[in-house]
Amino acid sequence: MPYRVRVDAALDLGADDAPAQRTALRDEIHQRLRGQVGGFWNLEFPGDLESELVSPADLSRRTDASYVHHINGPYDKVFALGVTRIANRWIVQAREWDGSLRLLGPVIQRETFESRDVASLAIEVLRASFRPLTQIEQAKDGSITLRGRAARVPPHDPAWNPLRNGSIFEPYYRYLNKERLVERVQRMPWTYLVCGEPIPGEGISPGQTISGLRAAIGPRKRRVEPVGLGTPLTDSSTVVRLVTRPPFSKPIAGLEIVVRKERNVPPVAEGESPPPPLARLVSDRRGEFILPPDLVPRGQPVWLSIFSGSQSMARVPFMPGMRPREELELSDDSLRLQVEGDIALLQARLVDQAAQRALMLAMARKRAGEKNFTEASQILRQVSETFQPAGMLADLNTIRSPALKMARDNRDRQTEARVKKLCDDTAEIINVHFGSEKIAELREEFAELKEVADYDARDAAIDAANEAAKNPTKKGPPKRKLPAPGQPATPPAETPPAADTKAAEDSFGQD
Repeated sequence: MPYRVRVDAALDLGADDAPAQRTALRDEIHQRLRGQVGGFWNLEFPGDLESELVSPADLSRRTDASYVHHINGPYDKVFALGVTRIANRWIVQAREWDGSLRLLGPVIQRETFESRDVASLAIEVLRASFRPLTQIEQAKDGSITLRGRAARVPPHDPAWNPLRNGSIFEPYYRYLNKERLVERVQRMPWTYLVCGEPIPGEGISPGQTISGLRAAIGPRKRRVEPVGLGTPLTDSSTVVRLVTRPPFSKPIAGLEIVVRKERNVPPVAEGESPPPPLARLVSDRRGEFILPPDLVPRGQPVWLSIFSGSQSMARVPFMPGMRPREELELSDDSLRLQVEGDIALLQARLVDQAAQRALMLAMARKRAGEKNFTEASQILRQVSETFQPAGMLADLNTIRSPALKMARDNRDRQTEARVKKLCDDTAEIINVHFGSEKIAELREEFAELKEVADYDARDAAIDAANEAAKNPTKKGPPKRKLPAPGQPATPPAETPPAADTKAAEDSFGQD
């Protein structure tokens, strides 16, 4: 079914403005446009309108709701075309309104200094602002097929084809009531559909989903229609604002944004460094950063990896130049940062206590090496009484319990998981460095050392006794022989001979 299209044109030719010139320019644009789209559009090109309706300022300040009042009729597309002449410069602008989703597209602007190029430039901005519609069909295996609106009625100019290889579409959900009228429209954020090679004559094309969500395109429901809307691109930069999720929506400053072409860092050989990112940005105090449109070739998405310190906050695709402003909602990371600060203070105390504990254990080991096992046992007992993990875990629970309760009250599962991981890692550190296993091992080691020392002392005493037995250093009195039975224990003294006694007496007298 062809598009029902209306083009509202407002022409301001400046000093040479005249009804005949406006009519001639309008007719030229009309004829060229009809010649290019052919039966692809059921085109209405009404007469010249008031310039204020589609002036440059009016195009920029329009909203989706305010523009509905200008629509009279069941149109699929309504274009606001403005041509303004300022001195020798011609400004041509266009903006599209989609009737299926009731959404305005971006303002597309071109400029020229040649009056003969104005009609061609008007066709160019209309084609650039045109956002084709596709119906999204998902198979059971999860593959995506894009069915273009009026794709079986090809335009005369192939540049207007809705399905082209590499075209980008944004998915939307149209929620219908019982009368099949649109109640509301929901955009799938940070999700794009890339059109593959179209099937000739069928008006369909395979699609590839690029999304930062786990399940971007769900199964089709009864009164929910998934549709894809083309993405016109501009040459202007995009201001991305990082805020917390409702109801507060506070700006988040100081986050690091890493821009890459791929979702993940490509693997590299050992010893080589990964390729540098396209850009590294930081959100300012308003939570904003500017993404230029020339980071990648036109029409290719980039991946934004957002970090709070070393913690990954989000990884989403983004199409540069698609919108002047974009807003990315992230979980409130202030609770995690507060918990990180409290745990950092706790870990600083744990480091000091671990150093003291290691010093005392080293002293106990030294005393055991000196065979002073009594003092070594006293030091181990002092370590067990001073550095108890139960008290440290109690301090950790005073941080964990209020933080987890606050995260559950806010229904912030991501922050709850992060806080739990931080506390679990700290609890593991406490159990590893302050557990009783180390002291038990040292006690067993000291017991073995004491047993070895006792064995060594006993062996040394035995060796000394054996050595003394082999090489005595002092002889004692000879052992007396036991008397035979019937003999006195003390032998009688011997009586000297009489002659000898007499001779001795004579000799003494002579002296």
